[in-house]
Amino acid sequence: ALGLSLRYSLLEGENLSLISRSLKENLKKMMKYSTVCAKLAVLDLIIVDELRGAESEPFAIFQGQLTNDSDLINDAIASSNANNVECAHFRRFYSAFWRADYIQAEASSQVLLSLPSSKRPKLISIYFYFFRGLLAFRRYRENNSE
Repeated sequence: ALGLSLRYSLLEGENLSLISRSLKENLKKMMKYSTVCAKLAVLDLIIVDELRGAESEPFAIFQGQLTNDSDLINDAIASSNANNVECAHFRRFYSAFWRADYIQAEASSQVLLSLPSSKRPKLISIYFYFFRGLLAFRRYRENNSE
């Protein structure tokens, strides 16, 4: 529940330093009780630290088993964890969008939409479609500017 609460705090504009600190303080506890939750928390920590311009080693908690989000995606695929696959791609989408890499954000959104799990409605989809709508509006404005 804590990881989910922190994820929505991020999307709702909470202070990034507070979210980062909370994630870092609770990551070991999450790892102790649920590696699945810890993996999701690491994805959130990556986004928060990217937005803050802070360097961190969120994958160190996995002691070399997972070293980046691609490893996490492959691990989630191997364990048939569609939620973690989807969350990793959400992270890539949001990260690209917030870095103003709209081409990569569009590519990431296409990957997300191609996942079978994207057909199920979820609360986080509201944010995804909002940001995707902003991408579409931007693309429209670029192609129809006069």
